[in-house]
This record gives sequence, C-alpha cells and structure tokens, in this order.
Amino acid sequence: MIYSMTCYGNEFKLNKKTRIDVEVKSLNSKNADIQLKIPAKFKSKEMELRSYINSKLIRGKIELNVNISSRDDDNSFIDEEKVENYFKSFSRFDKLLKKNIEYLKIILQLPGILKNVNEICEEDEWKDIMWAVSNAIKKSIEFRKIEGEIIENVIKNYLKSISKEVEKINKKLLDRNNKKRNNLLLKVKELSNLGSYDEVRFEQEILYYMEKYDISEELDRLKGHCEHFISTVNNDYPNGKKLGFILQEMFREINTMGVKSNYFDIQMSVIQIKDDIEKIKEQIYNIL
Repeated sequence: MIYSMTCYGNEFKLNKKTRIDVEVKSLNSKNADIQLKIPAKFKSKEMELRSYINSKLIRGKIELNVNISSRDDDNSFIDEEKVENYFKSFSRFDKLLKKNIEYLKIILQLPGILKNVNEICEEDEWKDIMWAVSNAIKKSIEFRKIEGEIIENVIKNYLKSISKEVEKINKKLLDRNNKKRNNLLLKVKELSNLGSYDEVRFEQEILYYMEKYDISEELDRLKGHCEHFISTVNNDYPNGKKLGFILQEMFREINTMGVKSNYFDIQMSVIQIKDDIEKIKEQIYNIL
C-alpha cells in the first residue's frame, strides 16, 4: 500500500478554561523535517512532541501548530502566594521605619503578580493537547492513505504501459533477428562468390554480433523489476525509498536495451518506457 507524504489534519479540544486547536500539515521531503509552533509554556514538552510526531508520520516536511485561546472574557488572575510572600518581606520595614505603608499597591505592580491563564503549564492541559494532536495526526494519516491510493493507480497505469511495450519489444526482436540473419546470409553469399574466406574469423564475428546485440537478459530483468515493484507497492510500508531503488534498476536495464537494440522500432518502445519510468519517478517523490 502506498501512502503519500502530503497530508492535512486538524482537531480541537474544549475544557473549562480554554479551547485547544491543533493543525498538522506535511509536504514531501527526504527525511523528517518537523516544525513546531506551540505556546512558550510548553517548550519543555517539545522533544516529547517531536518524538511522537516522528513515530507516526515518519517522513516529510511536517508543520504542527498548537493554539490555545481562553474561553473566559478575563483570563487574568493574581498569584496570591507571591502576594503573601512579598507582603511578609515588606512588613519587616514597618518595624524599622516605625510607620505603616500601603504595600498592596506596590506589590500589585511587581512582575509575576498578575498572570495570564495561558502562561500556566498544567498537566491536564497537556493531556488535552496530546489528545488533539493524536486525532489530528490520525486524520493526516487517513489523508495520506487516500492520496496514496490515487498515486498507486497512476503508477500502475504506467507499469501496464511498460508491460505492453515490453511485449512489443519481444515481437519486434524476432523481426530484427530475422532481418539481421538475412543480411548475414547475403554477406556469406558475397564472400562465397569472392572465393575463400576465413571461416573461423567469420564465426567469431557472428558470435560477437549475437552477444553485442542480444537484449534477452535485459528484458527478463526488466520484467522481474516490474514484478518486484508491484509486490513492494502491495506489501511494504513505508516503501517510497525502496521503490526509488527498484526504479533505478529498471532505468539501467532499459538504457542498456536502447544501446544494444540497434533497431529503430525497438528504440521507439525503449523511448516510451523511459518516458513512463520518468513519470513514475515524479510520483515517487511524494511517496512515504
């Protein structure tokens, strides 16, 4: 089964205080390139989040955004513990100065006293985030599967085209061999008319020709690579890199056939197969 590297998924979670929105996007990439946009208060959780994303999406240029918004009109509150500690510290000055000072107004203006709910990292809130992330990634994987099925159908159509051209080459190969054989027979007659000739050298030339222009092994290997390609598509996951390696071998075989064929009709089929392989390669760039 083929999975695309392109994907999109989103999810949201509501709790008493906040709304959590998660969005996942991915494009094709050789490796896992993960970009996170999360609230600063969860920076300590970044490695945990990266590891989770990597285990699920595996490869691609992945972007994950987490946005937290308050459900209350006023999401600020006073840190009472800090106020109390400041007040105790300032109260010591009353004894030294022997007068009462209204410290509360001063304390309320100090940093860290007035806090925003979005600045507090709570474990329950992190669990809600991971729930939303998990669901967004599940939707992304389903997106990858659907798009992968489309890519798979496109690739299989190109493979069918390659198989048809291979059959054409098999038929054209017989025509080529017959024409070359007739040409050789004519040359033999010409040599016979001229008188004596080196039979050993002539036989060596025929063997050299047969070996130089024989493409039966390349055809067999190309068929084998096509079968291996289809079995990999059907069984392995993720399989994008492996399919790329098989495609390299297919191109090597067809390139050799083009050089050795020495026959116009066969070379036309070789060009068509090369074109199909290039089109498959374009699709493979987006396979996981």
